[in-house]
Amino acid sequence: MWQRGKRSLPRRAIVRPILVVLITALATLLYFTAQWGVTYFQIESLNEIVFHLKVSLKGANQDVLQNWIDSCLPISLTLIVAISALLIGLRPLFRLLRLRFMSWFAPTLAVIVSLVLLTLSISYASDTYDLPEYWHNQTNRSHIFEEHYVDPAKATLTFPAQPRNLIHIYVESLETTFSTSGLVEGTDVPGGGFQTTNYIPQLSKMAADNINFSNGDGLGGAYQAAGTGWTIAALVAQESGIPLTIPLEGNSYTGDVAFLPGAYSLGQVLQTQHYHQVMMVGSELAFGGRDLFFKQHGDYEVFDLLTARADGHVPPDYQVWWGFEDSKLISFAQEKLTALAADDQPFNFTMLTVNTHHAEGYPEADNHFITDPETSADSQFKNVIRMSDEQLAAFLSWIKEQDFYANTTVVLTGDHLSMNQSYLGEVAKDPFYERTTFNLFLNAAVVPVQPKNRQFTTMDIYPTVLAAMGVGIDGQRLGLGTNLFSDRQTLTEEMGLSTLNQQLALRSAFYDKRIIGG
Repeated sequence: MWQRGKRSLPRRAIVRPILVVLITALATLLYFTAQWGVTYFQIESLNEIVFHLKVSLKGANQDVLQNWIDSCLPISLTLIVAISALLIGLRPLFRLLRLRFMSWFAPTLAVIVSLVLLTLSISYASDTYDLPEYWHNQTNRSHIFEEHYVDPAKATLTFPAQPRNLIHIYVESLETTFSTSGLVEGTDVPGGGFQTTNYIPQLSKMAADNINFSNGDGLGGAYQAAGTGWTIAALVAQESGIPLTIPLEGNSYTGDVAFLPGAYSLGQVLQTQHYHQVMMVGSELAFGGRDLFFKQHGDYEVFDLLTARADGHVPPDYQVWWGFEDSKLISFAQEKLTALAADDQPFNFTMLTVNTHHAEGYPEADNHFITDPETSADSQFKNVIRMSDEQLAAFLSWIKEQDFYANTTVVLTGDHLSMNQSYLGEVAKDPFYERTTFNLFLNAAVVPVQPKNRQFTTMDIYPTVLAAMGVGIDGQRLGLGTNLFSDRQTLTEEMGLSTLNQQLALRSAFYDKRIIGG
């Protein structure tokens, strides 16, 4: 075909090179992104990915995006250019070698090879995130909710004549692993941890001297059940006694969308008793839909990064890490608790720390564990943990000194297990060690029947917190959680953790209709 004295290129001569580049780019980015997701986030479940695709990413730490760019883009772009150039250059190479048939077949071969690369990348991502298991879970049904779920809205709850205040401190990624494998200093209680050096010595001592529900003889904690392994899912588990499982189809969780309208959470229980409820975080509460959950399940007053900027607690453009440091968060919490205590209304004060977030935590400027060579550990993450232990212990000591403490139950729990891969490499070498989230109960209104050698998950924290406040629970179960102060077996003890996780991972018609649909 000739036009104005020049021969125009056939359409396929233009389309196929573009196709090769696009397919190669997709294959390369998919492979390195899948690899990055595991190493940076420890994401091994599509359930978490699907959820985050459906919720607002507003307030996300910009370091996450930067880490993805640094980890994936340079090597991806290099390979895209190199592989594309190699594949597109096959035809000239075969012509040079006078391989006529191969020269003719080269463009098609380049497309085939790029498709093979894409297939291998999809296969890698599928194996990494267990796509076949996810598909199995989405296409098979569990009846665990029909058989075991107790609707908290219909449960018989008996409140004490004098309502107790509640302070619940969620500590980002705090697990018992950080404690010592030997005895907690100053006690005869085994630390239950994995370390020769105790990186949470003060919290360990408080747990040993007070109430700590444990999976062993010494300090221990809760297992992480399916659908509870990231922050908002962990909060849903401990506040509502259920996992967070969002199907592929359905609405995105942004704006004014109802967030698990069928769940009946701790905040809603206490709202009926006219509690003043506050949720305080050092980041933007909107991230992960946390604002929707707390506003819709108890009408919490919210204090977050945006609030702190607006009311002058921090400068208008202030941001470090995910928002502001835990030292500021604790200072603001003390200020708010003092104000809450001045009113006659009972209060439920909930807060979530952030310094110990993956990948290596946030080292505040005055972290003396880093600056002092005699106390410095071999990683930034461990030093951040030690500083967090010191900060939280001081905060708890301050709470105990306040007049309101006499009528206040204090709960401190890890939200979920740590996602720090470099740190967890040490723990992974021991196949017999069981990682659990940390818990500590101070000034509980009741005494537990058996706090040690229990098998439980973070879903059991929900009724346990209410029981610690002196609330009687008919049947000792709310949601899928069991009151650990009682002698009733948890679902983990009844069916085993493996079976429980299998049932939680499967699609539930009850959950879809009643919990998500409301």
